[in-house]
Amino acid sequence: DKYEMLDFQYEKDLFYAAYKSFQEKRKIQVNLKTSLETENLRLKRSLIQQLKDVIENEEKIGSAFNAHKEIHETWKKIGDIPRDKREDIQKEYSRLIEIFFYNIKIYRELKANDYKRNAQLKQDIIFKLKNLRNSSLNVRDLESSLRGLQNEWEEIGPVNNEEWEVLKNSYWEAVRSVYEKTNQFYDEQRNELADNLLKKRGIISELSSLLESTSTLEKAKDWEKATEKVIQIQAAWKLIGFGPK
Repeated sequence: DKYEMLDFQYEKDLFYAAYKSFQEKRKIQVNLKTSLETENLRLKRSLIQQLKDVIENEEKIGSAFNAHKEIHETWKKIGDIPRDKREDIQKEYSRLIEIFFYNIKIYRELKANDYKRNAQLKQDIIFKLKNLRNSSLNVRDLESSLRGLQNEWEEIGPVNNEEWEVLKNSYWEAVRSVYEKTNQFYDEQRNELADNLLKKRGIISELSSLLESTSTLEKAKDWEKATEKVIQIQAAWKLIGFGPK
């Protein structure tokens, strides 16, 4: 009986030693799990704050999408958080995701309206350019109006890619037509100036010949005729426009 009591006590001690070891290991495991869940909670709260910052401050849609994707991928990799925090944290994250995509939807609608308005403004510029080509403005006013319309065109924002090529081609076609009109004016002006120069040279030659012939004039009547001819030449000179500089 004495030996049986000793064996029982020994086995009892072994059991409690094993139980104590198990409890200590379990405590370590629980503490580790609690520590990890606490760290995961901190990480998720940090991601929630980052998502808030993207929603409130990021104006570029491409950058916003990239930031959202990075945040969401990180969120999925994070493990468990304390059980009593899970519902509130998930609700807050889901709420911000809804706000994010709602804002993207609104942004796209506004962008679409901007594109539509910009396309109409550009069409208006093209229409004005076509009218300018057919206007009766003098060349200086024509060039001034062209520069003004070109500045307006550059200040208008973007349009849909699908519309851009057609608008761009129509714009440059209209601009070139105005350039052709101004170039035609300057070509005609250069031709007119060159023609005037030839006429003036002819008058100078005629006057030179007349001056040479006066060296043999003796009679007053002949001088009167020569003087009358000079007056006629002078009048003809005045009727001719400017020559090239």
